[in-house]
Amino acid sequence: MNKKQIKNWEATRSKGKKRFVLISGVLNWGVLTAILWSLVMSYTSGSRFLNYFLIAIVVFPIGGVLFGHVTWNFMEKKYLKEKSKKTK
Repeated sequence: MNKKQIKNWEATRSKGKKRFVLISGVLNWGVLTAILWSLVMSYTSGSRFLNYFLIAIVVFPIGGVLFGHVTWNFMEKKYLKEKSKKTK
């Protein structure tokens, strides 16, 4: 991680894991993926968008929780490794 990435992660982590998972995982990944997937599926199958969206808006945000936790843990591990390098 470079200095800018460390500073950005410190700002993000100061807001907390729950907020990160909600915003990055559920909203940014889950909802956006649900919309995009529904659009693609309705276009390729000829079915109505709403049919796919009702399923996707439940499933993808749940996946977003997992995505948010995995991303948080990955970034936190990377950050702590970088901070331990600097203290040595």
